[in-house]
Amino acid sequence: MKPDLSDVLHTLSDPEEYVRGIVGSFVAHEFNRDEAVIRIGVSGSGIIPNYYIEESNDFGVQSNDQP
Repeated sequence: MKPDLSDVLHTLSDPEEYVRGIVGSFVAHEFNRDEAVIRIGVSGSGIIPNYYIEESNDFGVQSNDQP
């Protein structure tokens, strides 16, 4: 089974703000919602898990690390 957001929500002090940050980055960098994938780190302490947004395109993979 693949991990998902529910695997880290219980570790977050402010889950709503965490998701808001992901959505904000997604919109700010104009990722295509049909092609982009958001990867969330589930190893480590999980205090503020990193996320990575990536999208395949004709030139390879566009990505954005969490600010």
